[in-house]
Amino acid sequence: MEIRKPQKAEFLFVFTNSIPRTFQTDFQFLSEELDTTYTTSVFVDEGSIASPTVTEFTEVIEGEEILNLTQANQVVVSVTIPSSSATLEGELNLKSKTTLLPRD
Repeated sequence: MEIRKPQKAEFLFVFTNSIPRTFQTDFQFLSEELDTTYTTSVFVDEGSIASPTVTEFTEVIEGEEILNLTQANQVVVSVTIPSSSATLEGELNLKSKTTLLPRD
């Protein structure tokens, strides 16, 4: 039985932010040798405890990039906040889903 490589990947990232700050979130996909095979970033909108903000980000990967992506076996997620303080409250939640579509 032949294993078919995916032709396209669709990522869906959903952030729920109740922190009154914006965030930059970077995704770094790594090979077994810890080489970066693919990267993507998204800005997460500011929220509040009373009114959390939902930020959805979809990315479609095709062509040569899909070959790089399939070499990864782990992902590192880095979240950068522009400023913070000891009194900062709230949560940042992430849900993600990936759909791999095979070649026809």
